[in-house]
Amino acid sequence: MGVTGCRIDVPAELTEAHLRAISRYLVDRFGLSDVEWSHLLVAMDILRRATLTQGNRRWTFAALYRQLVDDVYADGYIAACYGFADVATEGERLRAAIARQIVHVLRERGFYSHRVPESQILAAFMVYWWESFARGYAFEVEIFRDLVASGIVFTGHALRSRRERWSRHDLVVLGYRGDIKLSTYFLHVRRNRLAAQEFCITRLYHRPTHQWKRVVLLREHVWRTLNGEPRSVATPDDVWDIFPGAARLRLQRQTWVVVLYEWWKERVYQLQSEV
Repeated sequence: MGVTGCRIDVPAELTEAHLRAISRYLVDRFGLSDVEWSHLLVAMDILRRATLTQGNRRWTFAALYRQLVDDVYADGYIAACYGFADVATEGERLRAAIARQIVHVLRERGFYSHRVPESQILAAFMVYWWESFARGYAFEVEIFRDLVASGIVFTGHALRSRRERWSRHDLVVLGYRGDIKLSTYFLHVRRNRLAAQEFCITRLYHRPTHQWKRVVLLREHVWRTLNGEPRSVATPDDVWDIFPGAARLRLQRQTWVVVLYEWWKERVYQLQSEV
């Protein structure tokens, strides 16, 4: 694929369904169906190995992202989030402004033109991973703040440190290793480090109210520490009928016990107060 004197090569496993999901994402990311989101998540993981060649220089999409986006914007964005009174609102404004700047940089470098459809694949890749990064770390800042305000004792990795951001887990509570994820997107990609975690603070979508709700996924041995009797369910949609109790959920061949975030905090606080 040619882009203003450049060449873009994508892995062979990128299908027409993946390409359609990418096109839809660029036009209306809020309008993607569950199936389209699934295709998009897989496509963005595959595209890490796509390449762009300009003259005698060649980059993978992943390397170009690190050079043009992560190295330039990541540290400043996280530092800004720590200074925001309302991380969700102010972080979103900054995220959107940087996303526009990313597209501008791609255009300046000759990597993107709205008249060259092929270049949209690269632009979508850059914007998608930036949005994932920005929203994900803003959510982490929110959770860390909330845990402190709730009196929860925990050890968290230092988000301002690049090395710490790539640590094997995000936080430790009651001696258990955990991650913080904005949503359950991680269940759809190949690079899934959650298998090494014992709990995960994340969100599930509540369709009746069109809202995201905070939940905690727990390994069963962690759940036994908190106590209770989980019930078996088939799909994430069913948990809403069981909350505020606990639900046993099967996700990507892994079994988790799912509880509401607020309930988890209360129980952790109780256990830590008994020590």
